[in-house]
Parts: sequence; C-alpha cells; structure tokens
Amino acid sequence: VLRFTGAYAQNFINNTGGIISDRIQSEIIPSFFQVQVTDLPFQMNDSFGLEKVCLHIRHQRPTDLKIELLSPQGTSVWLSNRNGSNNNYGYLNTCIVQNGFNGEVHNPERLFEGEYSAEGRMDFFNNGQNPNGVWLLIITDLQEGTLGKLEDVNLSFGFNPASQKKSPCSTDNQEDCFSSHPKGSLLPDLTISQELTNDNIYYFNSEDTSYPNQLRFAAAMANIGEGPLEIITTNNWYCDQEAGRKERKCPDGSFPTNNVQQVIYRKSDNSLMVYDTIKAGVMYYDDSPGHNHYHVKNWANFKLLKKRWWSKNPSKWKVISSSNKVSYCLFDNKNCTKENEYCKQNERVFSQKSLINYGLGRYASCNSKIQGISVGGIDYYGMFYEGQSIELPSNIKKGKYYLYIEVDPYDEYLELNEDNNEHIVPVIIN
Repeated sequence: VLRFTGAYAQNFINNTGGIISDRIQSEIIPSFFQVQVTDLPFQMNDSFGLEKVCLHIRHQRPTDLKIELLSPQGTSVWLSNRNGSNNNYGYLNTCIVQNGFNGEVHNPERLFEGEYSAEGRMDFFNNGQNPNGVWLLIITDLQEGTLGKLEDVNLSFGFNPASQKKSPCSTDNQEDCFSSHPKGSLLPDLTISQELTNDNIYYFNSEDTSYPNQLRFAAAMANIGEGPLEIITTNNWYCDQEAGRKERKCPDGSFPTNNVQQVIYRKSDNSLMVYDTIKAGVMYYDDSPGHNHYHVKNWANFKLLKKRWWSKNPSKWKVISSSNKVSYCLFDNKNCTKENEYCKQNERVFSQKSLINYGLGRYASCNSKIQGISVGGIDYYGMFYEGQSIELPSNIKKGKYYLYIEVDPYDEYLELNEDNNEHIVPVIIN
C-alpha cells in the first residue's frame, strides 16, 4: 500500500492492486484493497473532503462486479454495482465522483473511461467524520467464470468535496419545514423515477448465455413528498409468528421477519419536531448475491403486459409474465436534482427548489434498525441486481409490450399521494 503525503497532500494511492476473487458456485469472496490516508484535517465536510475515487480494473465482464468504498469510520458507499456491458473490459482509468461529466456509471453501453457519477451518494462521507486511517475498496465478483484484477485505486481529497445542498428544514429546526397536512404531519410521496427506468431496460433472448429469456430493467423509487419515508424495527423477530432471532434461520430455511413501523414526523407547538409511529410492512434478511442486508418485503411489483385493443385501462391488459413482489432495502443512493431530472412528473421537475423540505432524513445503509428514503432521495436498483428481471416465455412473440412497475402494491405505507405509484413503459421484443 502506497500513499502520497505532505503538508497539502490530497491524493492517496494503492498501486499494487491484486487479483479479484471470482465467485465459485455459491461461494462469494469479497476482495479488500487498502488505502492508507494520513496528515489530513480531522474532519470532512462541505468545505474539505473526499472529491473522487479513480480506478483501473481489468475485467472482461464488469457486470459481475460490485464496488464499494468503506471509510475508516465505517461509512460504506456503492461506487458501482453490476454496471457496464460485456464489451467494455472493465474500468479503464475511471474516476467516480458525485456528479460525473460522462453521466451515470450505470449506463450499460458506455466504455468506462473518464468521470462518472457514483451509484451511491459520496457526500455521505463528508459528514464530519475523520478521513485519516485505512480506507477499504471492496470489490465483489457476483458471477462465476471471469477473473479480473485491480491495477490501482486513487482517493482524492480537496476543497471541492462531494456535497449535497439541503434545505434548512430538519428535525432540530422545524420552523423551516413546510407541511400541507392539517395536523402538521410531514408525509412522504413515493413515485417511480421514469428517467432512470426508461433508459435501463434490456431484453435478453434465448441465445444469451447469462440471462436467457429475461427482460431486465432498473427501477428507482423517489420520494417527492414533504417528509421522509422512514421505517424502524423492534427486537421481536419471528418465524411464522413464533419467536426467533434475526441472526438464525427458521426451520424451513428462511430468515426470521420483523413487523416494521413507519415513522411520521410532525411539527409541534414547541421548538422540537415530534413523531408518530404506525404499523407498516415486514422486514427480513436477504442473503442473495450482492445483498446480504435487510430488505422490506413486497416493496415493488413488476409485470409484462400486452395491450388489449378494446381497453385503455392497463389493469384489463393481458399479463404475459410477472415477478414475485420484489423486496428492497430502503436507502438513499441518488437524489432528485434540476440537472438530472430524475424526478419528473407531468413536465414538472422535482428538485432542491421545488421540494421545500429537501434533504429531510438521511439514510445511508440497509441496517436492521432503521431504513428510509429522504425527501428528494432516490432508492435505485440497477438492471443486473437480483430480482430486477421478468422471466419470459420461450415462445414469446415479437412485438410491442408494456413493462408495468408499481411501488408499495399493498399500500402498506402512508403517503401524501397514493395515485402516482405506478409506471408503464413500452418495450419492444425482437
């Protein structure tokens, strides 16, 4: 492990790299690469902090790779998770930043050279924590058959750190928070990010060796409401209503579940914001490849529909195939901004300016105690994630179909608007 230091040192490098462990059947072994950081200020914030992470990875199938960065203080951010195509041979002199000049790292058609936006929120690092110590680049190969190598990784710190502007509204400053609710409640409003979904849909035909007869797609759930979507759990884990422990499996091999509560923040008559809790959905541990964290059940529903000429109502259309109700872990890994237009409905763009409580809530990981999506936050799942697919009939006819996505299909979570949870986009099968 090498480092570059000095009075104004800002770049820290591991240029020895190493082989990335390949998946072997069901065994997945993350590869850890250290970068020692020293002699920096003891606090990262909006004025000084992590600016970018530059990678050089050789791998013929980058869609196998999940790449995370872990700070000395324990903050983990996804830099890229199963992105790219099988023709770009890895990350060649690729820099990951908060807002990349070349766009999002999840774009599957691009050769990874230059600056790309991180899959997660890099500003989570610059939250007052100390940058000095050992940082870990964690690379996990989630599909068997292709070896890769990290050539080097470079962490850059400086005076233009990854940051995210927020409104003054906070749980400690309720005076600057706005609520349209008669009781002052700050409710979330879940919707599908059409931009992120529409640009990331791909049909794999029967001849594809990795994903035969699959429609794979990204899905992103945005919160454009007045309050965060926040859930909390208790210590009461159970197996079919019988007491269990979250770290042990149930007799049928499944993991115990926990009934979660939704937290509803509310403005009060004094200076501090208060909150209420209501019964919501269910959480469990998901050990599928690339996850190994806690998921909320029945978060999304996916269907492939064929339009019937006699009806304009999608609920009357023919269901060609569907997924099970897909579970998600709920956390912020993208944001609604004016520039990216990820949160756009009826030509209105939701961003820092239009969401008056923008940034209320902060959810950086998928733990068992608390999860959520902040105001203006987006929970993004890429097309190569587990569960982001629909198995298609082998004899499916060519033509025009429609991908249907619905968030919170059982209405288990209280929202400001329950009528904008669906999205339908045309898909051509050829």
